[in-house]
Amino acid sequence: MTELTFKVANGKGFPLPNAFMKTLYLSSLNGEPFKTKLLNIGEGCITLVPPSETFQAVMVIPVQGFGSVYVYADNKGTGFAGSEKEIDLCFEAAKTRLAKVHRWIREQERTGFSPSDIVEDKLNAAEKRLKGAERAGEGSRERSAITFKSLRDSLWAGETVAVEKAQHDIVAGGWKDGFLFGCNCFGHPMLGRRYDELFLEVFNYATVPFYWSVFEPHRGDKGWDRNDELALWLTKSGVTAKDHPLVWFHSFGIPEWTRGLDYETLKSLQRDRVYEIVEKYRGTIDIFDVINEAHDWANELGYTHDQLLEMTKLACDATAEANAEAIRVVNNCCIWGEYSATDATHFGRSDRPLTTPYRYLEKCIKANIGFEVLGLQLYYPVQDMFEISLQLDRFARLGKPIHITELGISSANRTDPNAFVRQVNPFH
Repeated sequence: MTELTFKVANGKGFPLPNAFMKTLYLSSLNGEPFKTKLLNIGEGCITLVPPSETFQAVMVIPVQGFGSVYVYADNKGTGFAGSEKEIDLCFEAAKTRLAKVHRWIREQERTGFSPSDIVEDKLNAAEKRLKGAERAGEGSRERSAITFKSLRDSLWAGETVAVEKAQHDIVAGGWKDGFLFGCNCFGHPMLGRRYDELFLEVFNYATVPFYWSVFEPHRGDKGWDRNDELALWLTKSGVTAKDHPLVWFHSFGIPEWTRGLDYETLKSLQRDRVYEIVEKYRGTIDIFDVINEAHDWANELGYTHDQLLEMTKLACDATAEANAEAIRVVNNCCIWGEYSATDATHFGRSDRPLTTPYRYLEKCIKANIGFEVLGLQLYYPVQDMFEISLQLDRFARLGKPIHITELGISSANRTDPNAFVRQVNPFH
């Protein structure tokens, strides 16, 4: 059994806290995580057994002057082989980030985009410092200090150029009629008139809650009145309404009275629920999260991957039958799929390999399941805007429009690394 050791030190040459070291995982070059078991962590070293395929390393690293984010080490785009014995992770991450940003800029320049002098200055500084780190003694504190300054500069270069490219595309694309910007409207009417006024000043799109465990806590006792009132208020206000979610195998989406039912019975109930809701609100609510997080993260009922696909098709088909004009969103969270590297789900460890959102969506498309939109959630991704942009481009290659369906970003990182990492993945 070949073992690989990653050397990981901070900008002063000292070992990183173990909480950060535990976030390390390996993935393919296209971002699909490999099952990663860390054999040993201690004194700035992480030992594991690498996969047989070419891989990259991914880890949360606190970079002074930028923040704590996932960084990538992929041997400047070519990946590492299982024959590697030792890798200086931070040094390789600095090399990778610089090469990745340069490569991305060259691709964008073919579309007429040019980065600002600020980006060029950051990249030049990062490159100069990286050369200095290469000259410094391997494993020395000097190399660590220079490496982290180079990484900081290339992180900022990527973040800045991603924003610049977005601004460039917005100007080039011009005004888009029908652009929807929204939020849940769960505060109406309980929070009063001022809430309503502020909501309508900002949003033209609103989510109406259909969490099954809340909507129908007892069989047949359905919360139509509450949602009718919300839908009527939104319609009168000229706000486009969206349902969330029709099917979700999380405790919020599984009423207690359904637990213990066999798969076929629950499938029939789910179909009836989807059809009834979609048909009732046809013309008032025409956009639906038809299924939510059906890529193992929230699979509390332990359905197989084939069953999850079958439930996805059922939800999509029943929605179309009830409303041929409906826009069907297949909604996904944890879009980097890092949970699959450690077989973690929101409710604990899984005893079987997990699928990622990207692989799940690939299977849906291959199975010819009919839906219109990929829904992607961005909760505390611990990724900078450059990596977020790359990930959105990756999902766009599946050939469907993308909706950012849910979003939550901290204004600052936690200072306690253990608390911070529990937020990243509570099951490390």
